[in-house]
Amino acid sequence: MTFRRTSRYWLPVALVMAFAVCAPTAEGLGRSAPAASATSVRVGSLTVAVPRGFSRHDFHHGGHLVGVLVTDYRVPTNSPTLTEGLFPTHGVALILERAAGPRVAAPLLRLPLSLDQLGGPQHHADGTAWNGALRFRGSLYTISFWLGQTAPPHDRAALLRALTLIHSTP
Repeated sequence: MTFRRTSRYWLPVALVMAFAVCAPTAEGLGRSAPAASATSVRVGSLTVAVPRGFSRHDFHHGGHLVGVLVTDYRVPTNSPTLTEGLFPTHGVALILERAAGPRVAAPLLRLPLSLDQLGGPQHHADGTAWNGALRFRGSLYTISFWLGQTAPPHDRAALLRALTLIHSTP
């Protein structure tokens, strides 16, 4: 199994700060079981769908949900995906986080969201990554999207649909 580190391509201040705040700890990591049916999760003013059969991993800080990782593979607490920001060649992943820390200039988020808004893509032998920081309703959000080279086409399509269906929540 090959993993690709995507964190080195993140916007320097915004994404590093967001991941530091949401780092998996006893407080920070939430549920990680695959969803039996499609569900959704609200992160700040945005809601993202979790496709049926995908795993959802919540990130908390100070008792508040600040991010979610959606994958088509199971991610144990000590996984390289959580501990080092590495993603497998056979998987797909979407991270949506409400960033904390210093204010950073970032473009406004336009809904529906597309990969074009995230910057990139960054092509690797084992997959492709898109990463971006976007402002929405006064908050900074970081979004990362990973498509592993050998990920099943139906999983790729399901997660891309989840990205485009991210919507605002009052």
